[in-house]
Amino acid sequence: MPHNLLIRANRSLLTAIVFLLATLIVSHAIGATPIEPVDSVTEKTDVGDMLSVPLDVCFEQEPLDVVVGALSMASDLDIIILPEAVSHNEVEDALITLRMSNASVRGVLDWLTRMLDARYRIMPGKIVRIYSGESSKRKEQLETLTYPTGTYALMTKGLGLRYEEDIVHDGTSPPALPSMYDFAEERERLINIHHTLLRYIEERYEGTRLVFGGSRTQLIAHYPRSTHEKIGQIATELSRWADRSMPSGRFRRKWLEEGRKRLTRKVSCDVRQLPFHKLINMLADQVEISIGWNSLDPSIESSKPITLRLDNVPFNKVLRGLLLQVGLDRGELEWDKGLWLHRKDDPPLSVVPQEYYWDACFVRSYFVGPLLSQHDSDALIAMIQESVTPSEWEEAPPAMAFHRETMRLLVLHTPSGQEQVADYLRALAVRLAPGTGNKSNEK
Repeated sequence: MPHNLLIRANRSLLTAIVFLLATLIVSHAIGATPIEPVDSVTEKTDVGDMLSVPLDVCFEQEPLDVVVGALSMASDLDIIILPEAVSHNEVEDALITLRMSNASVRGVLDWLTRMLDARYRIMPGKIVRIYSGESSKRKEQLETLTYPTGTYALMTKGLGLRYEEDIVHDGTSPPALPSMYDFAEERERLINIHHTLLRYIEERYEGTRLVFGGSRTQLIAHYPRSTHEKIGQIATELSRWADRSMPSGRFRRKWLEEGRKRLTRKVSCDVRQLPFHKLINMLADQVEISIGWNSLDPSIESSKPITLRLDNVPFNKVLRGLLLQVGLDRGELEWDKGLWLHRKDDPPLSVVPQEYYWDACFVRSYFVGPLLSQHDSDALIAMIQESVTPSEWEEAPPAMAFHRETMRLLVLHTPSGQEQVADYLRALAVRLAPGTGNKSNEK
């Protein structure tokens, strides 16, 4: 495949045709049971929300452009593959095997780019760019964009209050802002939050700048283009000031415990000369777990015919023998995705190459108001850093900052790191809840 691998899949007529042909192999999970409930009526415009849309995907030996085209159409994202992301792997004509159930768009992209030995970068304009480690070393040009911010002034407008200078003196007296409130001090805190979260880029690029413009709620940022997506994430998270709920959802460890239980479920089959990729997916369906591996790696014999007869044998006891036959060595459960199959010398999934680490991170905020009765914000940040990936915080990324007005903790981390932070905060909230551990209150 020539340089048409620079794919703008959801904007071309060709891709529309490809997607129609691929509908039998890709199904949008909004019609199925998603990992988390999804309102199928609500249009998703935030890229973070779009990446969380659940999908069922089932590709069996499909060309890369078909996979990317179908994923673009299902997610409504413009997915672009830079030529160097595939040419160094000689995978232009390779076939993709990827099967995932109730996986987020982010999870599908994670596994797809892992096969390519590449990463993806979220760009402004609902663009996802798949690139190689070589392109990540190049310097980007700085661009200037303006963002609304979740300042106290903006929040009071949301509550029906007004700036003092906006009050119309018609005999009514709507509540005004506190007379002693210092907007300059708040703007300085917001600037410092951005500097904390963006330190990695600021240390590597000269000329980055962050200032407030003429409006009290407009932030002007001069940064590399790919960094603007994270600045947009900060603005989005600060706008969630009305959400005063503690982190909720499933615990990461409980998900992993359930995954380990599924691996012990019993499987049965009686097949002759069935290709490995079909057999392993058939067995994975029986235990209800997504399974993936680098189907583009020539050292892995994904199409090797296997003859196997089983009758109620635990899947984890069968798995190792199957993997050794095709050049694989072990499986590793990955939060909210499934079981990834490794070769013997592959590093653990928790090891992210430094050149990709920044792009793997995103910003999420957590309301921590109830926890501040026991710990101040500095102590809370220190506790998280000591408990979650403790060796990684000193050299950004990751990073954390506290926004006083909304009592939200903004965290820049990888998806795995974010889930660990959320788990820690949930567990801490449970420990601090009234009556926790008090047997006299138990019934």
